[in-house]
Amino acid sequence: MKLKFIVVCSIFLIFMTGCKKTYEPVYYPNKYDLTEYIEGPKFTSVEEARAWVNKVNRLMGDRDWDYEIGVNCKASKYGDIQICEETIK
Repeated sequence: MKLKFIVVCSIFLIFMTGCKKTYEPVYYPNKYDLTEYIEGPKFTSVEEARAWVNKVNRLMGDRDWDYEIGVNCKASKYGDIQICEETIK
């Protein structure tokens, strides 16, 4: 009985922590030069990340800009590279 309780609680905790996503926007002032970018903070919704990108664009006034939003990113051992579960717009 005690083992069953532990297994059920473990699955519940894994499920609950696995559902929480973080969204990290990256703003590129020039879509033809992706070496220049501004990293945004972590957000809990994609809408907040998109709002941040649009605010930065309004402040910067770049014409040929682009962006991407990384989902559940982790720092890699290769320096400035982020490993993300997926990348969205």
